[in-house]
Amino acid sequence: MPHLNQHIESLNKAKQNLIEERRATVRKIGESSSEARCHASELVTLQAAIDAVDRAIKDESSVARSDLTSESYGTF
Repeated sequence: MPHLNQHIESLNKAKQNLIEERRATVRKIGESSSEARCHASELVTLQAAIDAVDRAIKDESSVARSDLTSESYGTF
C-alpha cells in the first residue's frame, strides 16, 4: 500500500508543477497580446496534461481502495 501512496504523491507533485507552468503561461498571454496565439497552444497542452494527471490520481485512488478491500476480505 505505501507504494500506491507514493504514486499518488508523485502525481500530486506533477499536477502542482503543471499548474505552476499553466499560471506562467497565462501570465505570458496576459503580458503580450501579440504572442497570445503562440502561448495558447501551450496552455491547451498544459490543461490536457493536468486533466490526464487528475484522471491518473482518481485511478490510483481507486486501485488503492480496491487493494484495501481485498486485504480486508482476503483474496480467493
